[in-house]
Amino acid sequence: MHANEQSRRRKTSKYKSMAVKAFTIPSLFEVRFADRAGGCERPHTHSSLIIAAVSKGTVSLQMNSYEICLGKEKVAAIGPHVRHCVCSYSPDFAGVYVLEISSLPTGCEEFDEFHLQAFGSRVYQGKGSYDAFLVLCQTLLGRASVFDKVKVYIDWVYRLFSDRFSGDSPQIPQSYEPNSLANRIRKMLDEEWKEIPSYDDIARSCGCSKEHCNRVFKQTFNLTMQAYFLNQKAAKARELLVSETRLTEISLMCGFYDQSHFTRVFKAIYQISPQKYREAVLETRHSHTRKSDE
Repeated sequence: MHANEQSRRRKTSKYKSMAVKAFTIPSLFEVRFADRAGGCERPHTHSSLIIAAVSKGTVSLQMNSYEICLGKEKVAAIGPHVRHCVCSYSPDFAGVYVLEISSLPTGCEEFDEFHLQAFGSRVYQGKGSYDAFLVLCQTLLGRASVFDKVKVYIDWVYRLFSDRFSGDSPQIPQSYEPNSLANRIRKMLDEEWKEIPSYDDIARSCGCSKEHCNRVFKQTFNLTMQAYFLNQKAAKARELLVSETRLTEISLMCGFYDQSHFTRVFKAIYQISPQKYREAVLETRHSHTRKSDE
């Protein structure tokens, strides 16, 4: 066999062995696993709380102004509106679990949106925390019933927030102050996610210069207005990916230049391509359906 053909088959075999999994309950949480390096290199933020841990190897994360090395027995919590990205992976990197908490579930009534926004960022170290998070993710990605998954999820989230705010009164983050200039700008950007907004018009409606608006916005949300707007487009597209809408239609609906632009932006933020994300969510959903029918 020709050397190039052998190389091609090895690459194809390696590609087929790569696993991407995802499970989501819209507006509550999403869990993802990807066993390959790539994606998340674009600096971005989320309005949700992100929890992440690697299964093997290490990954270097930039969170606002500092860098951390996430490896065995470490779990990273990245709070809402914390600017972050992946800087590098170790050669033996073999996967990362990511849990995105969009809102707090029933069963965590003593905590609310205020606590979620004020969670901040931290790194949990130790085998106990690490193992508990991996078990949670594996359960959520497994074939348990939705009822059992939600129960396990609520128990874990309650312990997480109880530990975080034990004896600690959360401070109001700027991103939670509804009448601040930054939040007024954010609301306008959220309303115009389909079309490229006029940043000059936004500035005039706020009675400030565009430069001042951008500076205040970045101080609060750690991204420029333009970068935040791009993140929101990707987030809206992700909501549509659980439907049967074609990728080309989603890219147009969300205001991307074309499907290629949509794919690049989505992968840079969520680690996987839109097509792979859709396949992963549907496969997890079908696996549960098959188990329910057995």
